Parts: sequence; C-alpha cells; structure tokens
Amino acid sequence: MRPWLGSPALVAAIGSLLASGAAVAVAPDRWGLTAFHALLLGGALYAGALRGHIVRQSNAGAAFWRGALIRAAAFLLFAGTQAVVCFDLAPGADVRGFFVIFSAWVVAENAMR
Repeated sequence: MRPWLGSPALVAAIGSLLASGAAVAVAPDRWGLTAFHALLLGGALYAGALRGHIVRQSNAGAAFWRGALIRAAAFLLFAGTQAVVCFDLAPGADVRGFFVIFSAWVVAENAMR
C-alpha cells in the first residue's frame, strides 16, 4: 500500500482542485462563478475523469500522467463547452433538471464500481 503523501491519488486530487480553480478564474464574470463552483468542478474532475484512471493503473510513470492529463483536458473541454451553451448560447433555458439527473447518474455509476 502506498503512503498517502505523494500518492498519485493525492496529486490528482490537488491538481483537480487547482485546475478547476484556474478554470473558474478565467471564466467570464457574467457567468457568476465562485470558489464554491471551483470546488464542485474539482470534485467532479477527480471523480469523473481521474479516479478510475488512477485505480486501473499500477505504475505512476510518464504514460500514467500523460493519460491523466489527456482525461483532465477532455473533461474540462466538455465542461467548458457545456458552460458556454448554458450561460451564453441558451441563457433562458432551464436545464437544471437535466443536470441534476445526469450528475446523479454519474455519481451512482462511479459509486457502484
């Protein structure tokens, strides 16, 4: 068993929070995103894109981190695209129900693995 300090999971969790904080910081002010949204995005990034990758990999070499970065970039690109659609292209659309259902599905799927 690996020690927690310096483990790939801890590095990925901290990196997820830092990346999500940076993403929220560069988002347009008109979106009204706060540090709370950065925490939510960071948790989703770790749980949705990185946790399974970390569990499946036994070696934290260069290929591991390259794969983690590609997964994180794809997740943030997808989240950014959704944000543009929701905040800029269709600001009047009420998509809360869809996001609640979809996020519950993702959480349940990850929890049941």
